[in-house]
Amino acid sequence: MLYDDGWTVSEMAKHLGCSKKTVYQKLYSLNMPIRARYAQIPDDDLKLEIVKIHEEHPNAGQTMVQAYLKAAGFHVQRYKVRQALNEIDPIGTASRWSQSIKRRTYKVATPNSLWHMDAHLKLSRWNFVIHGCIDGYSRLIIYLKCKTSIQAEPVVTLFAEAVGSYGLPSRVRSDHGYENILVAFLMNTIRGLNRRSHLTGKSVHNQRIERLWVDVFKEVCDSVYSESYALENDNLMNVNNLVHRFCVQYVYKKVIDRRLISFQSAWNVHNLRTENNRSPRQLWLEGMLQNYNTTSTAVQDVFETNMNLHERLSESLRIIGVDVSTLIINRDNIDSLSSNFTASLDLSEVQKMHLENIITLDKSDREKYTLC
Repeated sequence: MLYDDGWTVSEMAKHLGCSKKTVYQKLYSLNMPIRARYAQIPDDDLKLEIVKIHEEHPNAGQTMVQAYLKAAGFHVQRYKVRQALNEIDPIGTASRWSQSIKRRTYKVATPNSLWHMDAHLKLSRWNFVIHGCIDGYSRLIIYLKCKTSIQAEPVVTLFAEAVGSYGLPSRVRSDHGYENILVAFLMNTIRGLNRRSHLTGKSVHNQRIERLWVDVFKEVCDSVYSESYALENDNLMNVNNLVHRFCVQYVYKKVIDRRLISFQSAWNVHNLRTENNRSPRQLWLEGMLQNYNTTSTAVQDVFETNMNLHERLSESLRIIGVDVSTLIINRDNIDSLSSNFTASLDLSEVQKMHLENIITLDKSDREKYTLC
């Protein structure tokens, strides 16, 4: 895992508590030399891979393109990526050099000390909501999913799945949206009420996730946003028309889902200039290893907890005198405070098959929408 994540021999030796010589010998015995991590890919094939990435994420810069390649299994030197981008998109490359982003200082103690969660609504005009969560310490994206609703149940489901992969955070920060109410209930029940287990405030103060949304819009949403407005301007889509809403969701949700998956994979392995070129995944794992012998709630929870989330919730409710078998949450009341934007049509099997065939055509997303 450390080898695949790009750790140096010195870093591996430090965290494994052994000498560099031992690491080199072990890697050699496993036929995993350090230099072999770089993909031996011909320049023309590399350009083709970068062209594919550029078509899917046209605003991605050099660092993220390198990360997309890495997430796809191609470890490529930075200078090769830079050369290819200069040939493929010289104007875009030059314009990105002129862009600078001012960042405020931000620190938390350990991985999983604080997760930031929010809903991105820039595509809500067309009924798309992107739910995201990021670790405040490492900037590791915990989850990033597109839904056609902004309700509590999908959000707590995403959160619970993430806890199964990364452990339960010590604290979570969100805005006051009702879609976060079940996560707040879960955190306050398991972690406790009087320790600020669930922090709320304005979205603009939720720094980590708000900064992430800038990149999500640039690399995932921008083209969908522009194309959707173009469809409206060309009188091909009316957002108040149920059939139009169904078609735009049917075509573009698949596009957004695909881009979110590739973006999250690339983001979690991309080098952070301000963190000595370590990736979010490296920072998360390194932070866990460094704090293994501390009393950090978030870290010890990853290494020591044997119960799953449902068992922990049941145990926490039992301790405070609540029988989980008699606990009833009225979903209708929760959902009435939120919104479900899913467009549904009663389609025949022939119509469903026709739509599935359209999606597989070698045509642009705009053309697929018009065919639907």
